[in-house]
Amino acid sequence: MAAISTGQTDALLTLGLVPAGATRDERGSLYPDYLRQAYPAAQAGFAATVDLGNRVTPDLEALAALRPDLILVHRTVLKPGVLALLQRIAPTVVTRGTGAHWKADFVLLADAVGRRDQARAWLASFAADARRAAGERPGVAPQVSFV
Repeated sequence: MAAISTGQTDALLTLGLVPAGATRDERGSLYPDYLRQAYPAAQAGFAATVDLGNRVTPDLEALAALRPDLILVHRTVLKPGVLALLQRIAPTVVTRGTGAHWKADFVLLADAVGRRDQARAWLASFAADARRAAGERPGVAPQVSFV
């Protein structure tokens, strides 16, 4: 698999998968520190990941050489004509890629990699954690950030 969008790399890791190829984030990192800290068991996979450049202008030659079985990309980073090029390389899943759609994108990605049940279980756990956190601070409006 190749993840052209950094959020999809995060989702794959949540599902226990390390992409064979990935693009860099805005700071130039394939795997930012927060991911390295959250997934210490994936370090060998991180080291083996092929650098596909940045998500806005991915290295299509490196992607083609990788020969992924699946390409994951957010529509927010697709330039005109790029989707057709990606689809020539491998089946391509396009998600919406904005914060408001993260759950639907996560489930779509999980379906594509055969991990829908795992994604549903993770989402249920996430919702339970959110309810528990809200219960610990009754009457206080929550302030939530997603990375």
